[in-house]
Amino acid sequence: MGPGKVIGAGLGQLERDDGPNWQLSEDALVRSKHYAFSYKGIRIDPYRIMDLYKITHPAHQHAIKKLLRAGESTKSLRQDVEETIDTLQRWLRMMDEDHQK
Repeated sequence: MGPGKVIGAGLGQLERDDGPNWQLSEDALVRSKHYAFSYKGIRIDPYRIMDLYKITHPAHQHAIKKLLRAGESTKSLRQDVEETIDTLQRWLRMMDEDHQK
């Protein structure tokens, strides 16, 4: 998908961002074109989403990150969904463990 190509039904303003400034971040995830999107001129990546929604628990963050681009990388959609379910099941076990204390 080239720069400026609008994606996502009904989103209208969400565009692929392959511009040179994307490469300025030191973090590999942010540099990855896999997550290179912008909305109204703001770069959107998993970190921005977590910050905007105040998502702080690592399991919650991991599940969202996996689902944002499930099936779009090296893993199949099914494998990404299964791994997300595993993550969420572990989070539930952690909640149970914390309530047993």
